[in-house]
Amino acid sequence: MAPPTKLSANSRPRRAPPIIFAVLAVLLAWGSDALGGQGHRNGFIPLAEAHVKEPETYKYLPGTKQPLLRQYTGIGGLDDWLVVLNVSFANITDGSVPAAALYAFQFGGQIVPILAFLILEWSRHGYGSVGRLLRNMVVWFMFMQALGFGAVIHAYCMLSLALPRPAKLIDAVLLSDPAFLSGFVPAVLLGYISLCIGLAYPFEDGHYRQWSNAHWQFFPVYVAAWLYALSFLKKRTSVGIDMGKSKKQTDREMLEYVYSSAINLATVVQWTTYLVILVAYVAPDVFPDGLAEHFTLAKVFVPGPAHTYEPMTSLGDALLLFLHYDQYIGCITLILFGLTLSHQAGLPVLQPAKLGGIGRDILVHGPAAAALKVLWERDEYVLSLA
Repeated sequence: MAPPTKLSANSRPRRAPPIIFAVLAVLLAWGSDALGGQGHRNGFIPLAEAHVKEPETYKYLPGTKQPLLRQYTGIGGLDDWLVVLNVSFANITDGSVPAAALYAFQFGGQIVPILAFLILEWSRHGYGSVGRLLRNMVVWFMFMQALGFGAVIHAYCMLSLALPRPAKLIDAVLLSDPAFLSGFVPAVLLGYISLCIGLAYPFEDGHYRQWSNAHWQFFPVYVAAWLYALSFLKKRTSVGIDMGKSKKQTDREMLEYVYSSAINLATVVQWTTYLVILVAYVAPDVFPDGLAEHFTLAKVFVPGPAHTYEPMTSLGDALLLFLHYDQYIGCITLILFGLTLSHQAGLPVLQPAKLGGIGRDILVHGPAAAALKVLWERDEYVLSLA
C-alpha cells in the first residue's frame, strides 16, 4: 500500500478514522459507569443527595457540627447542586482524608492544561463562528463540573471530530483572536488559582468553607470573564504593537505562551505531589503523627475497582475513587483526541517512540499536560509547513 500523501499547510485535514468514534463511545460508557454508576452503587451519590432531600435529618456538613448552607443563588436546582457538591467535597477540603486531599491538589494542577486545551480549541480560526460556539469552553466545562470531566469530555471530542473540518490545515491551528489569549496566565491566576486557595484555606467558620467551594465550581466562568476583560484592555492599550509581525508569527508566540504556561504550572504541581510522597517515605517524622502513612504512591494514585457493589467506607474515600477515574478516563480521551488531530494533520501517531514519549510526559508533567503537549506538537508541525 502506498504511503499517504504528505499534507501541506493549505491541504484539507484528513478525516477522523471511524474507529475513533467507537473508542470514544466505549470510553464514554466506561466513564459514565465508573463515575455516576459507581457513585450510585457504593452509596456516595445517594448519601450526598439525601442531604438535599432530607434537610431535617442531615443538618450539618459531614463529620462536623457546622450547619449546612442551603441557599447560594436563590435558584432551587442550582442551590441543591451546590449543597451536594459541598457535602461531597467536605472531607477533601477539611483534610480528614489526607490521600484524597493530596490527589485533589495534583488533579487541580492538571485542570490548567485541560482549560488550555479547551480554550485553544474554542479559539481556532478555521472552525468558524458556529464551530467555536459549539466548542464553547465555559459551557462544556460547566457540564464537566456538574457530571465529571471523565464523563463529559468524550462527548465534546466526538462532537468536535464530527463537525466540518476547516478548509485548510493551517486554519485548524491559527487563532481567531490572539489577543483573547494574551491574558491566559493572569486569567488562570485570578479566575482559578485564587479560588483553589480559597477552597484549601482552613476557614474556622464552616460558612466560609461552603461559600468558597460554591464559588470554585464556577471557575470556568471566571476564567473566561477575565480573558475577555484582559483582552479588551490589551486591545485598548497596545494598538499597533504587533503590526510588524505576520499572522503566523503572532499566533505561534501566543500558542507557545499558552502551552508552556499551562504545562509548566501543571509540572510544578505534579512534582510537588511527588515531593510530598518522597518526604513522607524518607522522613515521616516531618509530618504530624500518622499522616505520612497516607502519602504513598499507592494510596494517592492507585484507584480501587471501577465497578463494584461494595459500600463506601466514607464520603472522602468515595470521592477519591471518583476523582481517580475522573482524571484517568478523561485524560485517556484527551490524549486520543490530540493524537487524532495529529493524524488529521498527517503526523504518524502510533510509532513506539511517540507513544513512549507520551508515557514519559504523563509521569513528568501529568496526564492532562501530556495531552496538551500532543496538541502543541501538532500545532508546531502545521506551522512549520506554512
